[in-house]
This record gives sequence, structure tokens and C-alpha cells, in this order.
Amino acid sequence: MNNIQLQIGVHPWFIEGSIGEFKVGNLKYFSLEIKPKVVTTVSTIAKTIHLLNQNRYNVIGELTYLDPGYIVLDFGLSVLGYRPPFVNVQLGNFIQADIYLNVNTRTDVLKKNGLPVEEYKWNINRIFKRIASQKSIEIIKGMRRVFYDWENAQLKEIEETNAIVDLRNRDYGVDYILHCTLTNIESE
Repeated sequence: MNNIQLQIGVHPWFIEGSIGEFKVGNLKYFSLEIKPKVVTTVSTIAKTIHLLNQNRYNVIGELTYLDPGYIVLDFGLSVLGYRPPFVNVQLGNFIQADIYLNVNTRTDVLKKNGLPVEEYKWNINRIFKRIASQKSIEIIKGMRRVFYDWENAQLKEIEETNAIVDLRNRDYGVDYILHCTLTNIESE
């Protein structure tokens, strides 16, 4: 699996808090996390990944780890994710899922807790700042929650992230899409 190129999301809060800024041309080690949305079991045993848009993919992969809170899905890369509600799924099953692929910023904590987290070495080819307008504001359990229109967000190509500056403006949502090439996985 050489020349894997992926578009990976990362939020400025996590850059500022744990992983550091990104710059085009840099090599960086990090693990990935997925947020599965639509999940079904499949009978195929082929591992695939197809870009839908920005950092959203459709994947088929094998469940290689399963506990009440987390899964590891192997679709050519082993990626930790939050466990969505599965029906009749067992370790070793193949599933098809729509996922959001993001930088995992809690790798050390998850490893300390015994979760199987795989780090990879990535070349940062391009960076896009994604700017989303407010979709709605709701009060949930006394807290103000702002929802953003990420599907229709504007993309602006930049040379490096600047999380501290981008977090100051609360009128819109900001995150980044990293266009990366995997540099340290052997051919199968």
C-alpha cells in the first residue's frame, strides 16, 4: 500500500492543545480516528476506501478490535474509532461505513489505556482551511451549542495552520483539511 493519499480533517482546538501546527512540506507522525456514520455488515472481504468529499469516505474494512466504546477498522490502514451502535457484529466481521477521517489527537492517552492505536508517518502536501457558516444555535442542557454547515463550507488553500488566530473568531466554524501522503507502510 504505497502512495496512499488521503484528505484528513483536524480541528484548531486539537492542534493548539496537543499535536502542534501543520505546514506544507512537513513530515509528521500521527494516528487517525474515524467517526462512522452509516454502518452495514457485508459479505465481501475486500478492503476499500473511496473519497466522498473533503474528509468523508466510504470504506469497507475488517473489525480487528471491538469493545463497548471503541472499534478498530482495518480498510488498508488500522484506524481507531468510536463505536456506533452495531447490530450482530463480531470481531473479524467486514463492515461498510461512511466515515469522517480525522487526526487522532489523543494517541498517548488511548495507548496508556490499552487501546490499539497505530501511528503513521505523513507528508503534508496541501492544507485547506475550511470555513463554515452557522447553521443553527440550540440550547442543550443549559449550554449554547452552535451547529455549522460543514457540507457547504468554503475552502481556502493555505501554507500552514494557525490555530490560535483561527480560534479567536466565533462567528464561523473553522477546521482544516490536510492532503497527505502516507510514507511509512510496506507494500503488500
